[in-house]
Amino acid sequence: MESRTKKFVLLILLTGFFLIDDLLLYLLFVNVYDWHVRLLLLGLASTIVLAGNFLLAVVVLRILRKRPTTGAPGMIGKVGGVIRKNRGDLWVNVQGEIWRAVSAQPLRRGERIRVVEVQGLSLVVERAVEKS
Repeated sequence: MESRTKKFVLLILLTGFFLIDDLLLYLLFVNVYDWHVRLLLLGLASTIVLAGNFLLAVVVLRILRKRPTTGAPGMIGKVGGVIRKNRGDLWVNVQGEIWRAVSAQPLRRGERIRVVEVQGLSLVVERAVEKS
């Protein structure tokens, strides 16, 4: 299934899920209080609720698509700098934290790096490409 189709189906399902509680609430009030609501007002209220639930579903989808910002997955792609090279060990500063790092490329103190992978308590890094 294509990515856009999956997103559309998920959006429709979320909107439907959010509508269930509104429908149950309406049915509860109709049965308990014996409301007699004009069809025009009911249609207007239903349209407003549907639009609100659709917007809520869009917000939920955007939140679900965000990549993690903490832990090992959140480190990948972060940029930092080499702070020292000591007896073959490479130490880098990424987001204010000092990490032991491994690199296939020779790096010097002060160079900018980008995190490629997290292996245990070490980072696999590469030289960061400067954007111009």
